[in-house]
Amino acid sequence: MVDVVEGMGYVGWVGTLPAFRRRGLGELVSRAATNAAFELGADIVALEASAMGLPLYSKMGYETVGIDRIWLPPG
Repeated sequence: MVDVVEGMGYVGWVGTLPAFRRRGLGELVSRAATNAAFELGADIVALEASAMGLPLYSKMGYETVGIDRIWLPPG
């Protein structure tokens, strides 16, 4: 998913099915989505990374600027 609001691009919901992981598809899609955000007028692009995706996004040049914690009730 790519969205641009007032110059801020957001990339979200990038994923790869388990059978297709470790083939570079996540990076390919993430780069395409990031580039699409810039093509749509974004000055900067952000995304929320899972723990699994964080190493990939760091390798791509994204920088961590904050970490959110989500607490769920037990059970």
